Amino acid sequence: MTIAKNRKKFSMVLNGGLGFNAIDLQVGQKKVSVDLSPDFENMRASYTDSVKHTFDYSIGDWAFASKQKKIAKFPITIDKVKFAKLTPVGDELFRGKVNLDIILHSTQIG
Repeated sequence: MTIAKNRKKFSMVLNGGLGFNAIDLQVGQKKVSVDLSPDFENMRASYTDSVKHTFDYSIGDWAFASKQKKIAKFPITIDKVKFAKLTPVGDELFRGKVNLDIILHSTQIG
């Protein structure tokens, strides 16, 4: 991460993981267990006040491979992780969303 003196400016690169393992979501009357725990590399964010208060973001590279990911105990594959910039609302510097495909694997139901 770099910060410029007497300026409102930064640039950072993040590598790490998100702890989305052993989470229970309430869906109607049922609890659904979620185990995703993705790792990520090269997630980037930067801001500079020199040109229209520009904030920029890059989603980086995400890994959902090792340790089987599950939703409600069903094995899943996560694919096509993408980031989409949205128009900021009000005084927001930035707005965006992460899109992904979840593929459910099942050999039997019941």
